[in-house]
Formats: sequence, C-alpha cells, structure tokens
Amino acid sequence: MTLGLVNRLEEEILTGALRPGERLVEESLSARFGTSRTPVREVLRILEAKGLVTTRVSRGAHVREISWKEIEDLYAVRAVLERMALELASRHLDAAYLRRLEGKLLRMRQAARRGDVRGYFEVDNEFRALVFGACGNEILIELLRNLERRVQQLRYALLSLPNRLPEAQAHHEAIVAALKRGDGRLAGELRRRRIEGSKVLLGRFFRHLGWGAATADARGEP
Repeated sequence: MTLGLVNRLEEEILTGALRPGERLVEESLSARFGTSRTPVREVLRILEAKGLVTTRVSRGAHVREISWKEIEDLYAVRAVLERMALELASRHLDAAYLRRLEGKLLRMRQAARRGDVRGYFEVDNEFRALVFGACGNEILIELLRNLERRVQQLRYALLSLPNRLPEAQAHHEAIVAALKRGDGRLAGELRRRRIEGSKVLLGRFFRHLGWGAATADARGEP
C-alpha cells in the first residue's frame, strides 16, 4: 500500500499535477486513497526524504518550492561535481562496467522512441547512479546523491519539454562514447555544457513550470 501511494504522489509531483507550494493534507489524502492517515503520514515522510515535499510544524506538508537562486546554486555546483565525477570514473571503467552502461543506454533509447518520459527518467536515474558510482570517491558520490534529491522536479520538467528526450539521449550516447575511449575530460566537458544549457532552458520556462519568475540573465535576455 505505502509503495503504491509513494509512486502515485511522486508521479503527480513530478508531472506538475501537484504544483510547487500546494498543501498536502493528510485527511484529504486519506479520503482520496481510501486509507488511514498512518500510511499517508509515512508516504509524506518518504517523499520529504526524496526532496519532493517539505514539512513545517506550523504549515504542514507542501510540495517543495524551488527558488531561482536555489536553481542557480544547484546547477553551478552540479556542473563542477558531475564533471569531476565523470573524469574520475573514466579511470575505473572496465569492459564489464561499460556493458552495464550500454544496457542502460539501450533501455533509455527505447523509452525515448516511445516518448515515455517517466520510463526514461527512471532509467536515467539508474544510469547516473551507475556512472557516478564508478568515480571511486565516496564523499563525491554522497554529495551527488544529495544534489540529485534536490533536482528531481527540475530534471523531470525539462525531460517533458518537446524534443527533449532525443536531445537527452544524444547527450548520453556522446558521454558513453567518450568514456569508452577513456576520454574523461571530454565526458566531463560535455556534462558541464549540458548542465549549463539546462539552467538556461529552466530560466526560459521557470514561470510556466509553476515555480515563479526567473531573472533576465537566466532567460538569456540582454
């Protein structure tokens, strides 16, 4: 029961059916899902741990809101750390590990052809955990996990934009090709450029996605 509720509410948050700042009332959710408040309370705790919900004593549970300043900070750090992780991972990837990455690529390619955003997103998460886990630096891996938790909504929103799945797939294919050649610097640079481009794209769609207004610089305006 709990896992099913987690998946349903997570889907609604990621797809925007539940908007940033929207209140999540235990009583209403219990009535909606036909369950007691105890499993609902547990679901909200799980979603909070995933970075999708915030809970305050005075306000209760809400879908987590994201400011433009937070996005700027997150994406600046991501660009540095993910580039570093790929450069380090390129030194440790053997043939068996590369085959596992290619297996993820195949599943992502299939999801992209179907236009399956949720399916692509889930395999993308697996791909990222696999490649970053190869960097060999436990502190870096922990930092990246914490960052991932805070950008789930943003990444899903971007993948939902028109033509974004084929673009994302081309990026992943290029990353793996660079890693197979042992060129960690290129893989890291490709990742840095992608993250910076994603931030610009978020700036253009920030208000439309329901998070507020971005700055002119973020929207790419003069």
